Amino acid sequence: MLCLPDSGFQPSVNKHNVRLDVLVDWIEGSVAFIDEKLSQTDVVDVLCENNVYQSQDFASELVADAWIELERRGESVIDGAPFEVYGRRIQRRYAWDGNPAYSFCLLLSLQALYKGWAGKFGSDFTKQGDLFERLTVECLERLGWTVHRTGWAPGNTANIQTVVKKISAHIGEPEIPGELAKWISKDAKDEGVDVVCSDPFYDGWGGRPLYFFQCACGAKW
Repeated sequence: MLCLPDSGFQPSVNKHNVRLDVLVDWIEGSVAFIDEKLSQTDVVDVLCENNVYQSQDFASELVADAWIELERRGESVIDGAPFEVYGRRIQRRYAWDGNPAYSFCLLLSLQALYKGWAGKFGSDFTKQGDLFERLTVECLERLGWTVHRTGWAPGNTANIQTVVKKISAHIGEPEIPGELAKWISKDAKDEGVDVVCSDPFYDGWGGRPLYFFQCACGAKW
């Protein structure tokens, strides 16, 4: 298995001090990149060997919850999941490069848990951030949403005024003259909004379902 993450795993005696999401990411990453299959017993043994848990029975409680979450994740992406859960076991379905989009998102999650490892790649997340945004846009479009990408990048250096004008045009809502200056500096970039997602009505009027996304990645994603 992968070594234990730098965060999210605290000694647990009478209370579970292991974050469930971190535990599941760790198991997923281990199956995707290291082990072809794992059992709940394997995971419990590693947790106890590393003194995260003293009691195997107590550790088994949280590991059982992790298996439920793994099943939910697998069902949510249907055939896209590179693993399959069989009772108390989880098994890799195909190698990590069989679904590079999934593996990329999993690595984004893991890099926040392994800060020492992630630090070896430097602090410039521009390229992976651009890829993450483009992947997000493609996924949303395939789900049927109308998508507008706003994220600032070296190849997309529009200031906040331009970003607001384009979003206004995209969602069919007029920009209120003079209001932007009250809230945001003219030197602002995208103010954290990378993707705007909507489901427009046929008549083009406003009032549509609308979502604003931030595609943050890196150590603090």
